[in-house]
Amino acid sequence: FWAEFIEYNKQHQGLFAGSTAVTDNWLSKSVNSIRGGTINVIINKDNCRVELYLNTGEQAINKAFFDKLFSVKDEIDALLPGMEWQRMDDKVTCRVRLDKQYSYLIDEDRTKIFEFFLTIGQKMMDIFQKAGSKLKLR
Repeated sequence: FWAEFIEYNKQHQGLFAGSTAVTDNWLSKSVNSIRGGTINVIINKDNCRVELYLNTGEQAINKAFFDKLFSVKDEIDALLPGMEWQRMDDKVTCRVRLDKQYSYLIDEDRTKIFEFFLTIGQKMMDIFQKAGSKLKLR
């Protein structure tokens, strides 16, 4: 799956064009303006998602970064509606995610998944890169 997705990215100058295929169910790219922030694309049997994942290794920093981003949630949601904001107080990490009910096991869904990952991954990267710079999350 990932080899096909990476090739699709190469053909479309996508965010993951320089990635290497893995056996994990996810790929990630660092958000340079957010320490510990990555844009992840994740595939499961019955759904897929794109997320901003916050993991500096320190719960307090992750929660502080999440709270700063959440303070401009309305601005971010206006650019990309439908995201689920998960502070996950009982965990070290936080995330902001957008899911689709596509399955990589269904051949007709593969192109939909590739396009979802390509467009939403890039859009999330752009949005959170700008927000991280503005909010000084390094």
